[in-house]
Amino acid sequence: MGADGQPGGPAVTAGAGAGAGAVRPEVVDLLGEASTPLAGLYRRHPQRNLAAIGDAILASYRNEGPVRLGSRRGLVVIAVDGLGYSQAQANLTTANLSPIISEFPTTTVACLMTSVTREPAFRHGFIGVQYLHPDGDRLVNCHDGSTTGATETAPDRRTATPTFQTIFDVLADTGIPSVALPNELAGLHADTSDRLLHGARIAGPCLPAKTDPVDLVAAFADELTAATADRPDALIWTYLDLDSHVHRHGFDQRAALAMAALDELARRLRDSGTSVLVFSDHGLARSSPSQATRDAWAEAAGTRWCRLPPGGAGRIRWLYPRPDQADRLTDFATDQFPDAVVITSDQLAELGFVTAGSVGQRRLGEIVLIATGADFPVPDPEMAYEHGSMTAEEVVVPMAIWPAVR
Repeated sequence: MGADGQPGGPAVTAGAGAGAGAVRPEVVDLLGEASTPLAGLYRRHPQRNLAAIGDAILASYRNEGPVRLGSRRGLVVIAVDGLGYSQAQANLTTANLSPIISEFPTTTVACLMTSVTREPAFRHGFIGVQYLHPDGDRLVNCHDGSTTGATETAPDRRTATPTFQTIFDVLADTGIPSVALPNELAGLHADTSDRLLHGARIAGPCLPAKTDPVDLVAAFADELTAATADRPDALIWTYLDLDSHVHRHGFDQRAALAMAALDELARRLRDSGTSVLVFSDHGLARSSPSQATRDAWAEAAGTRWCRLPPGGAGRIRWLYPRPDQADRLTDFATDQFPDAVVITSDQLAELGFVTAGSVGQRRLGEIVLIATGADFPVPDPEMAYEHGSMTAEEVVVPMAIWPAVR
């Protein structure tokens, strides 16, 4: 991305680590359609977003859409956590590949929930990792269910988390079985995992812990091969955690080798008569918060200014200011964090990131910081790469398809 925030510069082509090829014209066009007045930041595309994953899965069973099933009617869907489009382009070389735009914000649960409910995060309500609890008085972490109480009474911000059918529910209504191999997602809080995988039969234990992504994909291939042999006619939805490695190392040679092995696995499944769809929730961008930024964040997020701890995750954070401190805190954040856009939740709605009055918008803090560079107050400064913001590296993700050959 160039200095003026338009697509086409190194940020689009390189992303988190080496191995990316020349940017494709369709990526430039897609980013152009998703551009915002905030230089370098993009909104979800109205059609080519993660809801398209769920649409494609359902359409495949009607013999429509981009995914065509073989005679066995089996489909494997692999959600790869942390695979940007440019890395997919370089390593998933035998797929029919197309770019789509991720969810706001680019956090895993928000994105995966959209892919199975076909609803944006501002509607399904899982907007980030930490956000306002439905009771409006506490902060909740959707990963582990932990809550934090407010230090003082706040305006009424109560919400209700809506219930949406998943693609697994829709398929079950037509007699098509779905099997989920959630792996690390099995550790999510029950309310989150139940909503994410509702309608699917949960199978298999979590994969054994692997720090090396090549070893992880090898174990994943064994798991998936056994599952498809057991249910060749089913939809098998599964999760692969590349994200943990990329957070610390970027998309390095080991990550590239792991994705090449995933490409080989998809080819084998395709050749055996099972169609394969691989997609990702988000990419990652470099993160390097300075000590000055960390110190300023500790002050901004403290009880002097705020009634609750900060929400968000990674490269998007929001603050719940005391009512009489909101303007001063906005000025402070704007001055202290030059690698961030400081914006209100109402302005987010005006720009099309969320819908005004939606459950997701009401769960945000009144002051939102969106990263535009590496010097941003992420929760864990030890992570070399992060996500959550809406930069090109984070929002352009792959839809990769291997249609069955028989």
